[in-house]
Amino acid sequence: MTVDGRTTCTLLSIVVALLCFGRPGWADEPPKKDGRTPALRGAGRIVEEGELAGREFAHDASQVGREAWAKAKEASAAAAEEVRRATREFWRDVLEEKARLRAKLRRENAELRARRGK
Repeated sequence: MTVDGRTTCTLLSIVVALLCFGRPGWADEPPKKDGRTPALRGAGRIVEEGELAGREFAHDASQVGREAWAKAKEASAAAAEEVRRATREFWRDVLEEKARLRAKLRRENAELRARRGK
């Protein structure tokens, strides 16, 4: 079963809360300065831990995104270089063919002038 980060944090928080509430003697303790019972303070810690886990998950997810971006960028750079190389080869071949064709046409013109001049 696959569970995303938020669901994992929520389930973990519920399990920890159930374990904390089941602790003997906790409910008998009097409230402290903030007026909350120790069980509620424990729940607050659980919530804080859940938020921390959520932030860590977001950090991990953003790191995975950065790594994926870097790999895509590398692949894109390689593909762009391949396109540049192919483009240079294409235009080099076009220019070579034009030069060959011009040389051939010059020879033909020279032959035609020589025939006409006879």
